[in-house]
Amino acid sequence: MIKMQDIAEKVGVSRATVSYVLGDRWSEKGISPATRQNVLNAADSLQYRRNYIATSLRKQKTMTVGVLIPNLRGDMYGNMVHGVECVLGDKYTLLLGVSGYEAKKERKILESFENYRIGGLIIAGCGEPENRDFLNRVYGVNPCMVQVDRFYEDVPSDVVEADNFSLGVKATEHLIKLGHKEIVFIRYLRVTSASVSRANGYEEAMKRARLKPYLFPSEASRFEVSSSSHGYTQAKAALEKLGGKLTGFVVHDSGMAVGVLKAVEDAGLSCPEDVSIITVRFVGDERPDDFFSGINFTAFCWSVEEMGRQAGSFLLDGMENEVQTRRTVQISGKLVEGNSTIAIPSGDSNLSGE
Repeated sequence: MIKMQDIAEKVGVSRATVSYVLGDRWSEKGISPATRQNVLNAADSLQYRRNYIATSLRKQKTMTVGVLIPNLRGDMYGNMVHGVECVLGDKYTLLLGVSGYEAKKERKILESFENYRIGGLIIAGCGEPENRDFLNRVYGVNPCMVQVDRFYEDVPSDVVEADNFSLGVKATEHLIKLGHKEIVFIRYLRVTSASVSRANGYEEAMKRARLKPYLFPSEASRFEVSSSSHGYTQAKAALEKLGGKLTGFVVHDSGMAVGVLKAVEDAGLSCPEDVSIITVRFVGDERPDDFFSGINFTAFCWSVEEMGRQAGSFLLDGMENEVQTRRTVQISGKLVEGNSTIAIPSGDSNLSGE
């Protein structure tokens, strides 16, 4: 088996120099780029393979990163994991756990990660309040942790999320600029940091425009229903309550927006001629939202892959440089025009307040 000493003798440097180069600490130790390249060339020619098992035993950590996600359906979390892999994949092995939005299963996965002595954690949790104390305990054992997409404010890890408040504001303002006043927000079916922030953004935009906010449901549900079914049920309730006054929906995500569209059509209305719909979604979720209706939702889109890349960068910095001060990054979104929104003429009777 080739050892570091063999490389050192071939290049004519100390074993410590070889260790610093292979550990990517050459710059901080004052080793020249030329010497670094000579060491790497020698390691390659001798077909040296670093013993990561021995390294992990000395450090009490493995070269493995635990990534917890709530589901594998659709492209969202797959794109997020791809972003993490782009940053960490050359050096670390990703160990993936899928919770299915179940708090108990989430705790079990995190305990398994702990048993594997992983080097760091990236957690896209289910956001259930009952796991807050548990995650604080996990952080106390291994502070190399990044919360992604949803987070607990009192868990002091790094956080990477969409700029949910701003997304809620901008989506609502887009309809307001098109002349809409009776605008309903269809909130997410779970209480999470993301769902609360997005709804708060809607309310802020309505407040700035001196318009009355309508949130459906009035309190977020925890029933196990599909996203589109939830959107359908809540949009139907909104249409029944507000009748012909309602001209616009702001919807938490594109899955629920499909249900909202179905409720609009079942009420004998057309989108966007009678009711406009705008939503929030991630880049890469750009399929036609209703093939038969020919609707592509106008949406504010944000990059979930960039979210994964940023989470990977935070974790790499935390594991290798022992950075423990909390950092937060919010991924901004941009407007992607579809055909689900339309401007209301200034003389429309729905806008007269009568």
